[in-house]
Amino acid sequence: MAFQITANMTIIDEESKEEDKEYYLLEKTEDYPKLSQTSNYNDLESIFDSKIDQISSIRYFPQIYESSLQATYYALSIIDSIGKLEEVNQTAIFNYIMSCYNETSNLFMDNYAKRYLNTDFRANYYPLTSLLQVNCYAVLSLDILGRLDSGTIDISKMVQFMWDCYNPETGGFIGQKYSIDLCEEFKYSTMDNSYYAILALETLGDDFNSHLIELDSLVNFIQALQYANPSDTNFGGFDNSEAPFPTIYPYDPTLWSAYLCIKTLDILGLINTINMGAFRVYLERLYNAQLFYFKMGNNLANEDDFDIIGAAFGLQLADLTGYIYYEREWVIAFIFNNRNPLGLWNSTTAYNLYELIDTFQVIRALRETGEISHLYNYYNDETVIFDNIEENFKQIKGYSLVSKQYYSLELMHTIVRAFHTYGRIQELNSFFPKLYERIMYLYNYRTGAIDWYYFNGWINNDYYGSLYPELRAWDVNFRSRPLEFFSDRYHTETNEIGLRYSHKTSFLALDTLKAIFKLSYFHSQYDLSRLAEDIIDSQFLESSYPNYGGFVPNMWIKSKLSLDAQNDFVYLEYCYFAIKALELIAECMGEEDIANFGFNKAALYSYILSNIVETSSIIYYNPQYVDDTNSILQTTYQMIYLLKALNLYGLDNQKIKNFIFQSIDYTNIENIYFCYKISEILDLNIEFDTDLTQNLVETLYSEEEKEYFVSTEKNIMEQELFLWISEMAKNDDLKIDCDYIGSMPLGTVNTLTVSFCNIILDTFGPDFSVKFEESPFGTVNLEKQFDNLYITNFLVPINHTYYPLVEGVINIYEGFQVVGTVPVTIETIYELNILKHIVNNSNSIFFHVNLSYASISGPKPTHNSLVYMDIFKNGTYIEEQNFSVQFFLEFSQFTYNCSIKEDGNYRFNVNFVDDYHPDGFFLFETLFEVNRSFIQDPIPPNPGDNSDDDSNDSEEDKDDSTNSNTNDSLFYIGIIAAIGIITIISLILIVKSYKPGKKLHIERNIKNSVDNRAEIADNFTMESFFESLDELIEPDTIPNMDHEY
Repeated sequence: MAFQITANMTIIDEESKEEDKEYYLLEKTEDYPKLSQTSNYNDLESIFDSKIDQISSIRYFPQIYESSLQATYYALSIIDSIGKLEEVNQTAIFNYIMSCYNETSNLFMDNYAKRYLNTDFRANYYPLTSLLQVNCYAVLSLDILGRLDSGTIDISKMVQFMWDCYNPETGGFIGQKYSIDLCEEFKYSTMDNSYYAILALETLGDDFNSHLIELDSLVNFIQALQYANPSDTNFGGFDNSEAPFPTIYPYDPTLWSAYLCIKTLDILGLINTINMGAFRVYLERLYNAQLFYFKMGNNLANEDDFDIIGAAFGLQLADLTGYIYYEREWVIAFIFNNRNPLGLWNSTTAYNLYELIDTFQVIRALRETGEISHLYNYYNDETVIFDNIEENFKQIKGYSLVSKQYYSLELMHTIVRAFHTYGRIQELNSFFPKLYERIMYLYNYRTGAIDWYYFNGWINNDYYGSLYPELRAWDVNFRSRPLEFFSDRYHTETNEIGLRYSHKTSFLALDTLKAIFKLSYFHSQYDLSRLAEDIIDSQFLESSYPNYGGFVPNMWIKSKLSLDAQNDFVYLEYCYFAIKALELIAECMGEEDIANFGFNKAALYSYILSNIVETSSIIYYNPQYVDDTNSILQTTYQMIYLLKALNLYGLDNQKIKNFIFQSIDYTNIENIYFCYKISEILDLNIEFDTDLTQNLVETLYSEEEKEYFVSTEKNIMEQELFLWISEMAKNDDLKIDCDYIGSMPLGTVNTLTVSFCNIILDTFGPDFSVKFEESPFGTVNLEKQFDNLYITNFLVPINHTYYPLVEGVINIYEGFQVVGTVPVTIETIYELNILKHIVNNSNSIFFHVNLSYASISGPKPTHNSLVYMDIFKNGTYIEEQNFSVQFFLEFSQFTYNCSIKEDGNYRFNVNFVDDYHPDGFFLFETLFEVNRSFIQDPIPPNPGDNSDDDSNDSEEDKDDSTNSNTNDSLFYIGIIAAIGIITIISLILIVKSYKPGKKLHIERNIKNSVDNRAEIADNFTMESFFESLDELIEPDTIPNMDHEY
């Protein structure tokens, strides 16, 4: 894991200052509620556990497929036919159907209809999903639900739309409103469109008599589709269309096409307008009297292809046309005896592959022929059918065409890679052989004018095929053409693309093999250099085309389509997966540089650059086919990856960062993921809003499905999000909050609190632990509290070991591995109590200093310490003297009696040495003036005095002398008393360490420089002497002093 550490440190008794920071975040607009009752960690664990349960119990990972109006109609028709409609959530189904309705256009539209509207006829045409048919499915479904009324949709406008799809030139219906401006391929009428149009119009109550001209032309169109040449093996049969390209699968002519033609005429009451005799001949030719089924057609690769569905259509057509030359009961028995283990139907007995359309066509045949009652002759057959329809085809909102059982290679890769990324891959160890086998059977190659190699994109656990890739069945495929595997191109309507095989499926297969440690083995069995050559050959190198240098998705397109079509099939996504696949193959083959494979690196670089958009402030990649932000972010990431893989990256990172700031959307996890991936690959260190992201992920989680929705709208559930969210949860840098007292006195308690999270997780598993290590305390385990909070309390003893700093690291462990680290630095303070008494008696000065350390339990003596004094006279250094010391229970007593031999101005600098300050610490300074030679001169007599006065004067002089002596004595006593005043000064001095790592030094050996001594003294707190014994020093005169002391 890689982790980015941030730390918050709370410091007491100091002003908190908020630093200026640059936040790489958009402004929060809303706090999204946490809807889940669990955490994102627990949700992820639930998904991992569910995947283990799935592969253990049902052998596959259930696939979430796109819901469609077509599949929803099929499901409702089946469920209604077997009498189980009351058991479905009809309100939810109705809401899904109406969510596809546009009240402005008065039409229904789903992604299948969008695919139809963007059909590229140079590649493929996909039947049964035209805009017309999608609206027919919606109308028929609403009718089954009993909700088809004018309050639901505009019926008259719907009827008008359907008739607008009528082609007056050909007589049949096309898939959208007819216009002369449509491309020619869209103008071809088809019977699948015509059948559903007539069926829906009948359901809507339209009066066909008002469209007799159109119906007459429709009859003529159908008649033209019937084979009229008796020598033709298909004589009497029908095509689905006159189009020069396939419009239905299996290809014309088939019993399916015949049913569409004949049933349409039956609804109109015009069934006798066809050549009934010719058709009966055709039906007889298709009947297998030995096995009791009807072949689907004469042009199939294998006779038993679609034999079950052929039997169902044959049964219906025999009833419609009066054909009686077959064993009806045996055909019905054939249909019922060939149900699959789920109680549903496959299309064929040749291999085990079933789709919703298969059961729909069988049930419809049984209902229309009056044979549905046979279901009730078995044990709860209708219940079995209903349960398995719900279990396998019911999706988040509607129903899907394909069973959840047929999971995609992308889903296998998502799950395996998520287990690998999250460190749980060994839990799949017992399934590695099965996973390897499934991937092996997906590998195919074809030889011909151009050899091509590929991995199929979907997995059928019940079909294996040949052990040899070149012999594996080519056309074992979905006939309903699900969107996930049959979306050839990007376009403006949708940004989904899905091909049955492409460079993406190659990468997914190879990367899955790598995740289960089987890639090298696979290479030893199937030389991957041939796959590499196939990828390289798919590079589009026609220099006259705009997409020169890119890659087409596979060699089928490269070998089958025109240059114009190839150019249109070049997308950055194919280039990205082509290079990713080549990197894995290079790893197997020991190639250090993928350029050694020989693709045109310069041409690819040119293609990439041609679509990069750069303005004065932003850079992004323009995919051309779509303009939604998420797709642009995705292709921008792919562009960056490709340039780095080619060693040609040189873009302005700041402009890309600006584009992320402009684009990030905290309501869409796909958006956040690609913003995260861009930040990760470019080391942009973007600070994502973890609260918004975590809340979003929790909101998107579905407890029922054990999957994630893409956005808060919850319209789309994407299984690949499991990998994306697992990746961010495991790889995103931890954001660590570490709170503690940053400055504290020795002998007190500190509380260390740690919490951590990343972009996805705010709680972590039980194997996570937090320790305070590499400190004087050894290893201290923090106790886990609630909400991923870890805490410990520890006493910092009064010991020089812990002064002036206590340093260590917080290590976050996942098991035995350190996955996050943050340094801890605590500035320590020791508190020195000072009581001093100084006595000056003219002959000596007596110093008495009591020192103690403050602590929680009371004062402590200053062991291993000394006090010394520097003495200055008249500004000149004289000597240094040490104090005597005596240690008591709660203090240390230091004394010194300094004899004064000469008068002068004395200065005494008293210093303290202990384990905390071995170089000395300045305590205080005191000044004294000593002058013991102050004596008064005698007063002289008056010269004018006579002798008569001598005696009196003598007496007076005597008295004066006595008074003078008395006054002199009082004078000197007063001087001595004044000089000998005892000054008692008491204070508490707090000694605080400076910035971490800065030591305090005292010059102890300066002998002559008074200025230097004064400079040293200026570096420390200086107290004034007390004016009187009762006066205390104001605390504010001592900087940083805690007033408590």
